[in-house]
Amino acid sequence: MSKHAEAFLETLHGIPGNHVCAALNTLTPGFNWNGCPKSYLAEQYAVAFERPELSIKVLRKVNLHDLAARARARRQGVPYWERVTA
Repeated sequence: MSKHAEAFLETLHGIPGNHVCAALNTLTPGFNWNGCPKSYLAEQYAVAFERPELSIKVLRKVNLHDLAARARARRQGVPYWERVTA
C-alpha cells in the first residue's frame, strides 16, 4: 500500500465510510462517492499523487484533516457539518 493511501486510511480510521463519502462529496464538487468503500477512496487518493495522468485531479486538493473533521462532524450531527474545517 502506498504512503498516500496509508495516510488516508490512518487519518480517517474509526470514521464510518458513509460519513467519509458524504464529506468527500463536499470537497470534490461534481463527484458522488456515496457507497464507495474507504479502501477504494484511499486508492483513488493515492493515484492522484502517484499517477496524476490517470487520476481525478481534484483529489490532490483534498486536505485529509478537513475531510476527517467534516466526516466526524457529520457523524456527530453537527449543523452545517459540510462547512467544517480542521
